[in-house]
Amino acid sequence: MRRPGEKEEVTLRVCYEAGPTGYVLYRWLLTAGIACSVVAPSLIPKRAGDRVKTDKRDAIRLAQLYRAGELTPVYVPTPADESLRDLVRAREDAVEDLNRFKQRLGKFLLRHQLQDAKGAKPGTFAYEEWLDTLRFPEDSCKQMTFQEYRQSIWETKERIKRYEKQIEEQAALSEQAPVVQALQALRGVATVTAVTLSSEMMSSDRFHSASSFMSYCGLVSSEYSSGGSPLARPYYESRECASASGTGGSREKLPTRARDSQKNARPYRGAATGGSVDCLERAASITQEVLESGAKRKAQGLHRGRDCQRTGGVCMGDC
Repeated sequence: MRRPGEKEEVTLRVCYEAGPTGYVLYRWLLTAGIACSVVAPSLIPKRAGDRVKTDKRDAIRLAQLYRAGELTPVYVPTPADESLRDLVRAREDAVEDLNRFKQRLGKFLLRHQLQDAKGAKPGTFAYEEWLDTLRFPEDSCKQMTFQEYRQSIWETKERIKRYEKQIEEQAALSEQAPVVQALQALRGVATVTAVTLSSEMMSSDRFHSASSFMSYCGLVSSEYSSGGSPLARPYYESRECASASGTGGSREKLPTRARDSQKNARPYRGAATGGSVDCLERAASITQEVLESGAKRKAQGLHRGRDCQRTGGVCMGDC
């Protein structure tokens, strides 16, 4: 019980979305004795129809969801793990830059219809020897462009080598060294690949099973189901209804809401029946006709060998 005049104790808890700001704020708040959580932006519940997005509204919404326990916190790496991950990602950026520079050089040669007469492929030693023989004495602008493209490729390759050397050194000194060594036991996994996996995984305790880790890496099959839109689903159902009746010409739409009873369903007017019948009843009657016809033909012995006759494209015998 709080005595009269006594101030109520307040426990301050803070959360913010994971993003480009990193985890410096998180560590600073923990040092100050304030509980903090970094939440996953993609797992924040969103209201249907809420299209107004401002910083004030987002902050209020985050506070409400955090108090209700509806937010999912992300794993916060240690400073050492984060540094190793930054090194690995910097190498990946250099590899992407190298691919871009190679493409630019290739497009430059393609624009001027230049190719090796011997058919050397890009990236081979013979191709590099052919590039060394290219000169543009009549045009200094082309010569400058060609030299800068090649120079950017050479510099990027040297940068990648420096990154890989540093990665190999850190692989033996970091806390992830046992994991890196274990991953290299797999076929085709060398130091760079093992360090990349361990730096992104950070801690195996984050995953309760192997399938969850594979899902995190994106190495599992996925499914994208758009569901039933209010315009496409009725038309699809009406086409199924028309094909079941044998007419194939009507686009009469059926109700999609589950609360609509069968008596409220729109009738399908089949040309073959000359009247108004429900689509489901029509499909059921056709199915019954096929079954009765198949049983009758089977009793007459028509489902034997070459005498097999099919009713409605369905063979109901044992042939």
